[in-house]
Amino acid sequence: MLQRIQSVFLALALVAVALTFFMPSLIIRFKAEGEITAVYNNYGLVSVTSAGLNVLEPGYNYLLGALALLFILFAVFQFKRRKLQIMLCRVTYGVLLAMVVLNFFMPGPAIETLKTNLQVESSVYGMAFYMPLLAMFFVFLAETFIKRDEKLVKSADRLR
Repeated sequence: MLQRIQSVFLALALVAVALTFFMPSLIIRFKAEGEITAVYNNYGLVSVTSAGLNVLEPGYNYLLGALALLFILFAVFQFKRRKLQIMLCRVTYGVLLAMVVLNFFMPGPAIETLKTNLQVESSVYGMAFYMPLLAMFFVFLAETFIKRDEKLVKSADRLR
């Protein structure tokens, strides 16, 4: 049923992954005459200057985010098929881990081309970098409670 604790954890993981679409993963400030900032998010590397937005390099992390959202949403409604729910949780781990890896390694080449022209003042990871890790934690908790339910059902079947 939808009111089980694992459904709540899967819903929290769904919210955490959805937030990655609206938050930056990496923010880089450059030393220059004007305020120049590069922001890496799910959609790619975007330069934010006083003149406006300029897309520097497209990113494909939004595809992994959408895939993770679909797996988690599908797992929420598979409450009668616990083994499928467990399998979906494990596949979601892989997708979320790929999101973290892409968030870590993808901005590098585009930032290197920017560094040739500008000097980096500061770079900081945004909240979207950490949200897939939080979602992995919630999926882990959901999987733990799904396994507990499966164990309870098996023990009840043995008593019959």
